[in-house]
Formats: sequence, structure tokens, C-alpha cells
Amino acid sequence: MTYREDIDGLRAVAILLIVFFHAELQNVPGGFIGVDVFFVISGYLISTILLKDISTGSFSFRKFYQRRLRRLGPALLTTLLLTLITAWFLATPDSLKATSEATIAALFSVSNFYFYATAGYFDLSAYQKPLLHTWSLAVEEQFYLIWPALLFLLFGRLSKPALSISLLLVGTATLFAAEKYLATAPDRVFFLAPFRVYEFALGALIAITGAQARGRVMTNAVGLMGIILVIYAGINYTDRTPFPGVAALIPCVGTMMVIYAGPSAFANRVLGAGPFRYIGQISYSLYLVHWPVQVFYRFLNGRPHTPQEIIYVFGLTFLLAVASYYLIETPFRKKDGGRHKVSNNYLNWVCILIFLLLCTASALIIRSNGAPGRYPAEITALLSDRAQAIDDRPNLVRSELCQIHEGEYTVNPQTCAPLDRNDYIVVVGDSHAHGFYIGLRANYPDAAIIHLSSLGCLIVSRGPQDRLCAQYLQYAHNWIDENENLISAIIVTQSARAMIDTGFGGKRVPNWSALSTFSDRIDHMVPEAIPVFFIGPRHEFDPDIERAIILSKTRDDVRAFYDDATYPVEEAIDDWLMAHFAQTRTQYISSARILCNPNCPVLTDDDHVFVFDYGHWSLAGATIAVFEIVNALPRLTAILSDI
Repeated sequence: MTYREDIDGLRAVAILLIVFFHAELQNVPGGFIGVDVFFVISGYLISTILLKDISTGSFSFRKFYQRRLRRLGPALLTTLLLTLITAWFLATPDSLKATSEATIAALFSVSNFYFYATAGYFDLSAYQKPLLHTWSLAVEEQFYLIWPALLFLLFGRLSKPALSISLLLVGTATLFAAEKYLATAPDRVFFLAPFRVYEFALGALIAITGAQARGRVMTNAVGLMGIILVIYAGINYTDRTPFPGVAALIPCVGTMMVIYAGPSAFANRVLGAGPFRYIGQISYSLYLVHWPVQVFYRFLNGRPHTPQEIIYVFGLTFLLAVASYYLIETPFRKKDGGRHKVSNNYLNWVCILIFLLLCTASALIIRSNGAPGRYPAEITALLSDRAQAIDDRPNLVRSELCQIHEGEYTVNPQTCAPLDRNDYIVVVGDSHAHGFYIGLRANYPDAAIIHLSSLGCLIVSRGPQDRLCAQYLQYAHNWIDENENLISAIIVTQSARAMIDTGFGGKRVPNWSALSTFSDRIDHMVPEAIPVFFIGPRHEFDPDIERAIILSKTRDDVRAFYDDATYPVEEAIDDWLMAHFAQTRTQYISSARILCNPNCPVLTDDDHVFVFDYGHWSLAGATIAVFEIVNALPRLTAILSDI
């Protein structure tokens, strides 16, 4: 096929959107759509190559997959190897184990299934998964597995119009499926290939029909509008945009329009200019290295805040990508007189050996549970205690039936809120409310405590679970109204995350609008006759406790790890909430001011972890924290003493 410089430029736009998004630059909150741009491009390019080979009778599956291996294999295997080696020195045991599992998943092109299967509220954060980005490579590789066979079978048996209509119908069906399940199973729609078929189909349609804009005015208009749509989505979409689904059509159709416009369109000529073309040429290596660099930088230094830090991370990412392109990608792809300099046999054996090495090393790390023996005995003991705290948590809270799970919210009233008393303490909120519930149960084992909270559901709820969380909040509201005469007090607490926005370089700032909405909802959620206590959001550690533990050599080092930490955003939120609730019937207390004197507790006096991540209390931490907070609330103490 004829090389199109503008498509490399389009790749540049896609990869820059992705890199800027992962750097948390404020102006590209929708940069994640770069992956969708790549999917449309792949649909077009792979279909064009296949159609040419099939129509000339030169197609063979062996040749196709050998070409894919030569194009993708060496750089991917090198990235996996270097990532696993780096993780050995920098990653926590949980993260190293997960990285090893992800390595095996990437080797077998099932990363998307792996990350879908392991997604969960208490799963490792994205910034502890250096191979998270390989999910999209797996989706592409699954496309490569199925599409050549389908096109080989159908091309020639169906006319081009019939093939195009069939593809359009299949793509439309997958789009409807994605939109249908987006609200109830967002992880499934995001990670799994069937819900992305329509994106590849848009590119394939251009290849099958051979369509291209005609006329100078038309080509210029279509190309310009296409790139505007892509950039619009990158700038205006956010983590609250329901995505993929119908929302993905804007960047995907925009990509389709750029391809359709052809290389002569003005916007396409700009895309084909030197800088864009070059970044597009190294875009695969840039994609491979950018996320491990982000993750490992944060392992060592936390989130890059300043412009200098962000430029440093960008520079390192670019240098590694250039090195990968010239030292790994190019030598394996380079031809001499029409033949590759590196033979297929040599390429295959190198890939097989690295494949086996990675499988063996990963399996050994998984078997050792992340090799915790890399650390001193005191640190290993703390890591074990933290792991135990996580394992214990499900047994300390309500049945899974009472949570949002598997894309559903179902409630069994007798299991979730049994009515056999008339003096209930009701705890409302998110997973932080779980911790308060655990602490109340530990300190007041005879009290009747109802737990109306669910993982990730905030009283100011934002994100793909909004619909389910609205059901939970409505259930909680209705239950309180129906059982008003049985309730002695209501305790509300939740994470500050819904009250915080992220700005340039990940800088956190209070979301004053969310704060106002949050306080209004509390004021209207609880009947006038019931005492309400709002426990202010706690300070959240960055990096989290596991990172603090492995960067320390002794327990005392862990205790002192956050001594210099400051929490200006949390303190500003605390001050606002305190001032607001001072004028309402809700009694507000700052958990941070009670517990952090001056430093927030990391370990208990008997060397148990106080939190097991950035801020969720362990059983030991919850027991101490709730005791201190309740003792600072005489009215709540009196209520608990009387029941």
C-alpha cells in the first residue's frame, strides 16, 4: 500500500493525547481517546493490507502473522523484560506480583481480560500497574487474530457493498451493546474487544469501499473537521464522560474523516509535516514506554507536580522511545535489497527465548507472592500485616449482596439492615464509612449498627457508577425515612475525592461546587428529629502506605515517613465544611484534627498498620480512630452509652 505521511501524523496526535492525559495535564482530560484513534487507524491499515494481498492472491496467514511479529514483537518483548527487571527493584510485593501476572497476560495477548478480571475497588491503583496500557495492544492483537480469517473468507464471496453493509451492521450492533452495558458494567465495555469492534469497523469501511473525498473544497473541509473532532474530544471529554459507547463516535468518526480526506487535504498535509510524521513513526515505542516511565517515576518521587518534573518525565519518555525505535524496532524491520536484514528464523528464536524467559521469571515471582524477602525482616512483617488487613476486611463488613457488584445493585433488607432493634446507629457513606462501621463494631459490640454504605458511592457521586450509586443513595434515603422512629443517630463520612478536582500536573484543588452539593444533600437526606454527625474526610497519604513501607528500613522510618507531608487541599475542605455545618443541625468534627497531632498515624503503638492503602483504616486503625473521634463527640458518646 502507498505510504501516507498524514496517517503517521494522526498517530502523533493520538499518542500525544495519551501521554498528556497520563501526565494529568489539565487541558487534555479526554486524552484517553487516543487509543480509539489508534483502533480506527488499525482497522483501516490492516484491512488495506489484507485486501491488497487477498485480491492479488499473495495472502498467507503465515506471512501476515510473521509481519505482525516483526512489527510488534521485539519492542513489546523488550519493554516487558525491562519493566519486569525495574519492577523487581522498585515495586511493592503486590505490584511486582501483579506486574508478573500482567507480563504473562501480555505475552499471550490477553491483557485486556486480565485487567478486566482484576479490576475492583480495592485493586491496585493504575499507578502501581506499569503494564496496564498493554490492554489496548491485546485488543488489537485479538482483532488481528479474527479479522484476517473473516476477510479472507468473505472477500470475493460477497460484493463490496454487501461486505460493507455487513460490517456496518456488525459495528452498529457492538456499538449498541457497548452503550447498553456502559452504565452497569463499565469495566467490561472498556476492556473487552467485542465492545470495540465498531471502532475497527469504521477504519475497515474506508479500506473496503476505497472511498476518498473528491474536490479541493471537500477534501480540505473533511480533513479539517475530522481533526477538530478528535481534538475536541481530547480537550472536552473527562473521566465523567460515559465512554466508550456513543461518545466514542466523535473521535472515531473524526479519525475516519481524516483518513477519508486523503493526503492532499490541508489538515492532512500539516499532519504529514516533519515533526508530526516523526512522532507518529515512533508512536508505538512511545506508547510502550510512556506508562512504565510514569509508574516508576511515581514509585520513586510521587506524582510529578511542577512543570520541571513534567518536562523531565516527558524528556525521559521521549529518549527511551527514540532508543527503542532505533535500537529495537528498526533493526528488525530494516530491509536490504528487498530482504529483511534479520531473518525470520533469527527473529522467531529471539522472540521464543525472551518469551520463555519472561514466562519463567514471572511464574517464579508469582509463586513467591511478589518476593517480599527482598526487604528487611521488620519491613516484611509490616507488609504481611498490611496484606492481612486487606484479607480481613470483607469479613468485617456486610454481605456482598449489600454492595454494588457485577454491575448490579441489589438489596436483601433482612441481610443488609435487619430490623430487630429500635435504637439504631446508621452509618452512611462510601468505603471510608465502612472503616467507621468496623471501628464502631469493635468499640461498641452490643450496639445496633446499620451500614448504609457502598464501595465507591459518594454522596456527591461522579463517574461511570453514577446510576448505580443513585440507586444506593435512594435506597438509603428511603430506608431512613421509613425507619425514622428506630434511629438514634446517623453518622455520615466519606472520602474527600469527590470534593477535589485535578489540575495541571495532577495538582489538586477543592471543588467548591461539589462541596456545596454535598452539604445540601446531607441537610436534606436526614429527618429533622434524628441527630446527625458528619465525620470529616481524613488526610490521604501519597504515596500510599505500602510504598512508604518498602522505601523504609525500619518501623521507625515508616512512622516518620510522612512527617513532612502537608495537606493544604484537605485542610481547606475541612475548614469549609466546619464553617458550613456550624450553622446547621449537623454536628461536624474533623477526623484529621483529632487523629493527626501533628502527624497522621501510620502504625499503631503495637506495630500494626493504621491504614492499608492511601487512607482506608485497618481493623486496628479503625478501632483506635473511632474511639478517639467518638470521645470527642459528647453527644454521640452519650447516645452510644444508652443503647
